[in-house]
Amino acid sequence: MSKAASVRVQGLARRFGPVTALDGVGFTAPAGELTCLIGPSGCGKTTLLRLIAGLDAPSEGGIEIDGQDVTRLSPAQRGAGMVFQSYALFPNMTVASNIAYGMKRGLSAQEKAARVDALLETVGLPGLGQRLPGALSGGQQQRVAIARALAPDPKILLLDEPLAALDPQIRERLRGELKSLQHRLGVTTIMVTHDQDEALAIADRIVVMRAGRIEQADPPETVYNLPASAFVAGFVGAANVIPAVVSAPGQIQLFGVRSLPAATGDFAIGARVTVCVRPEAVWLDQGEGRGVGARIVSRQFAGATQKLDAILEGVARGRVSLETPSDRPAPPIGALVHLDFPADRLRLFAGSEEVAFVPQDEVAWT
Repeated sequence: MSKAASVRVQGLARRFGPVTALDGVGFTAPAGELTCLIGPSGCGKTTLLRLIAGLDAPSEGGIEIDGQDVTRLSPAQRGAGMVFQSYALFPNMTVASNIAYGMKRGLSAQEKAARVDALLETVGLPGLGQRLPGALSGGQQQRVAIARALAPDPKILLLDEPLAALDPQIRERLRGELKSLQHRLGVTTIMVTHDQDEALAIADRIVVMRAGRIEQADPPETVYNLPASAFVAGFVGAANVIPAVVSAPGQIQLFGVRSLPAATGDFAIGARVTVCVRPEAVWLDQGEGRGVGARIVSRQFAGATQKLDAILEGVARGRVSLETPSDRPAPPIGALVHLDFPADRLRLFAGSEEVAFVPQDEVAWT
């Protein structure tokens, strides 16, 4: 493999007539890392990948690969290998011929055959070079597509939802194989996925997009634990997104009613804020403990955990989700409990942000 190259995008914009698909996008994919682009449908993540690959031209901004400005270079001059969602394998050509198709010119037949064998070994498909793609499983076809993308010895690897067409069980297994392969090769990889769990599981860095802009670009742990906005908190993993008012320094009122301690920082008294808290951060007390009174309204078994929904007492629209270990007794539906919201697990954002994934009646002020 070529030496791993970083990718740098600066002020990238793409307009299609009156429609702005990308608006001033900028981020860096560090050399040797796997960067995932995620966001809602239509946010511009596939458009961004196509611009990096050279399959489309930006309206503004620039793209650097390994420190070289490639903004106006053709796809062949950029040193990028790409795997499409459909894999785009030639059905009438053998696996070996598919992989050899993109190799550099000037190689002898023996050199091509040796490289094909080495790539098949790399992706875990030794001895399958003479099969047709139709005789392979979806996971095997995906690995052939990756081997073909690696054949020209690219500087970077671009993946457009490579696991989207697979069954959930196969996806989970192959995403681990994909990460292992990427780590072993050390090739800089940028991958588009609509699966947030997939991104959290395999990415070194996650770029969260929304409406053609980047909301946050950080390692998975930072994106999950320290989201930059209420949108990121709700889009990446489960989150309670709750309207509140700053009632005093270090104090908020959830839904404008229930008082809780929180790190209010520079927010003024009376400021409307959006509070985000992960379900697993909400503590459950079934006795007469401290915390906010609530009544359980639904319960769902989810393997290692139980997912519960509760309505805060006296707040008609005060619905909160939480999780408890499944090996502990769960309160029955209708049970009165107390919920504790640890101050260090509450994230506050300016305004009561209305986001598409939160029902409007649950963000209304009471």
